[in-house]
Amino acid sequence: AAALVLCVLALLAVIDAAWAEKRVALVIGNGSYQNTPQLANPVNDAEDVAAALQQVGFTVILQRNLTKRGMEGALAQFARQAQDAGTTLIYFAGHGMQYAGSNYLMPVDARLEDEFSVNFELTRMDDVLFALERTQGVKIVVLDACRNNPLTERLSRRTSSRAFAATRGLARIEAAGGMV
Repeated sequence: AAALVLCVLALLAVIDAAWAEKRVALVIGNGSYQNTPQLANPVNDAEDVAAALQQVGFTVILQRNLTKRGMEGALAQFARQAQDAGTTLIYFAGHGMQYAGSNYLMPVDARLEDEFSVNFELTRMDDVLFALERTQGVKIVVLDACRNNPLTERLSRRTSSRAFAATRGLARIEAAGGMV
């Protein structure tokens, strides 16, 4: 976690001060999963990152162990607060997965029964990027996503589609202008 905090701070050090009038960050740590083994570090990592961001002038929305509805609400709150910010940052620690070339972040209440539940149980990375869409200046996304997700393996055994293949890691994210 300390190395991650140092990386975030180093990245912020290169941001032009003119864009830093208002800084807003959404920091999510999901570790208390209901349908897969819990993760020990995400909440602690999120708290450390939030503290570091506050030290460099960010208004931080810190959320822990969010359900699907909680993640949607946190993204909406962030999008509203970040509209006129010069620098915005979203940090997520928890389970993430790739399905059919798209990335998803896992809420703590996700229950994957088959490929149909992917879009309804998980938070689409596209929704995360949408929350950043109307912000100005520098946009930073940090995904500290655990890639060995037991639900992914279960889903790959149950799926009826050849489009699903259990992969380690996330698909490449095409960053819009001003996004890191």
